Amino acid sequence: MLIRKSYEDVEKSFVKEHKKGWKGKPHTKLDLSKLEYLMVIQCTQQEIADMLEMHIDTLRDLIPRYYTNENNEKYTYSKLYKEMLSKGLCSLRRSQWKKAIDKDNTTMQIWLGKQYLNQSDKAIIQETDTDATTVEYDVRESMYNDEKGKEKNV
Repeated sequence: MLIRKSYEDVEKSFVKEHKKGWKGKPHTKLDLSKLEYLMVIQCTQQEIADMLEMHIDTLRDLIPRYYTNENNEKYTYSKLYKEMLSKGLCSLRRSQWKKAIDKDNTTMQIWLGKQYLNQSDKAIIQETDTDATTVEYDVRESMYNDEKGKEKNV
């Protein structure tokens, strides 16, 4: 489970790490909500760093300071990104289902049927001729070939 630390908590732990206190440049504050949103919508590291107005290395260095799990193990950029990506994909799937079902969007229902129910546009017809040979053909393909033939004869 992901645990977010506040900027104040990060500052306190940062100062504790340096026995005599910190006398250098102020610690960079990270907008966690913005960071998580950018990860959820699958922005690249460079895009995220640019939006947060910091260098990629700074971004990667700050992640372990702000994010830990329940065992107090620090998150890496990669681990956090994977977790946020998963949330984004789940949100996208939920909105697709909602659009298909609640708004009765036939196109979305067909697409979801193809993705999850192995449905297709092919209509296979089986015919048995007089000598008991079964022939299968795709109706759409034969229609397309018939149309091409008509064009040639004209």
